Amino acid sequence: MKCSQSEVAKKYGISQAQVCKLLERKDSVLTDWRENLKLTRKRKRSGKGFQVEGDLMEWFREKRARNVLISGPILKQNAEQIAERRGKSEFKATNGWFCRWKNRNQVSFKKIQGEAKDADITGANKWVREVLPVPFIIAMKLLSIIEQHQMQRYVFVKKKPLEEKYRKID
Repeated sequence: MKCSQSEVAKKYGISQAQVCKLLERKDSVLTDWRENLKLTRKRKRSGKGFQVEGDLMEWFREKRARNVLISGPILKQNAEQIAERRGKSEFKATNGWFCRWKNRNQVSFKKIQGEAKDADITGANKWVREVLPVPFIIAMKLLSIIEQHQMQRYVFVKKKPLEEKYRKID
């Protein structure tokens, strides 16, 4: 069923000019939605290293498609490697840049739950008692305490676009 712009404007409580502008920008809005960009942003500005950011996001999506767990330091290191390959020697993957990159691309950190259920605890305890020397066990416990604070979180996409949530306007 075809509707006029003014009918659509009344239905959604917006002006006819907004409907007109949305129809003009329909392709870019749909592309942003498919790529899971934050639709509530007022401005669509890219960061200083937008070429690096695009390559990093492509790499990130590829790794997450294979269920690889990726932490913040790994992403920063990869961003600097990409910048180096592109000849962007002035690029630095700072904490501020990384926070803005996560916001622009709807990426968040989450703690992984349920990994302990998959472990063979009895086999691991037997191996520790019968195979490992005592000084090695003490060193590993200290190392695990240190690493616990550094690598607790991994990066995930915040949300995936839900087509059923949005109705198509013809």
